This record gives sequence, C-alpha cells and structure tokens, in this order.
Amino acid sequence: MKKNKYITIGFIVIVGIALLLWATNQELSVVQKAELSNVLEQGEKKIDLAQLIDSSWTKADVFGPYTQPNWIEESMDVKFGLFSDPGEVLESEFLLVITNERKVVTTISLSREYGDYEIEDNRYLSVQ
Repeated sequence: MKKNKYITIGFIVIVGIALLLWATNQELSVVQKAELSNVLEQGEKKIDLAQLIDSSWTKADVFGPYTQPNWIEESMDVKFGLFSDPGEVLESEFLLVITNERKVVTTISLSREYGDYEIEDNRYLSVQ
C-alpha cells in the first residue's frame, strides 16, 4: 500500500513539472511573438533577434511552408521535446526556431503576410 502511494505521488510530481515546463515555454513564445508581430507591423525589414529573445541561444533559423519537424531537427542538429514539436509548417507561415546548443529554446510562427524570411549572421531576421 505504501509503495503505491509513493508511486502515485511521484507520478503526480513528474506530470506537474512537465506541465509547468510546457506552460513556461508557451508563455515565452506568446510574449516573443507579440513583440515580433509589433515590429513586423511597423514595417521593419531587418530585426535584431538579440533584442527580442531574452533566453540564452546559440542558433536561429527560419523554415518555410510544408517543412517537416524531422527536417528541422536534421538541419539544426536538435531534437524536439514532447511539448515542443511544432508539427508541419503551414502554407501561410514560416517557422522561426531558436536553439541553445542542441536544445530548442522556442519556436515562433511568422505570418507570410509581411513577406518571406531569412536569418542573417545568426542574429537578424530579414523580411524579403
């Protein structure tokens, strides 16, 4: 009986931590996306990601429509976690992926409404 109680408590703690990590990542993405959307709406064509991304990061890349998650993983030498897999990039979007070493920090969907995107010097998001 006692063993089952400890297993149940351990399971609840693990699930709680996983949900907390997921929620933190989602909140970070929403804030960053809002800031990035504001800059894009103002017509900026070259955006310094270092000023928008508060977390530590080592690499940024952007992927076009229909890109599969496994292509992104291979290209950036990362693995998406259980809660960070973005799915296929939609036709109307580009996907900005920010990593730190071999871990995904955040992903941000970018509307094609403003143009096509590319990363310059691993720091600037350029709008074409």
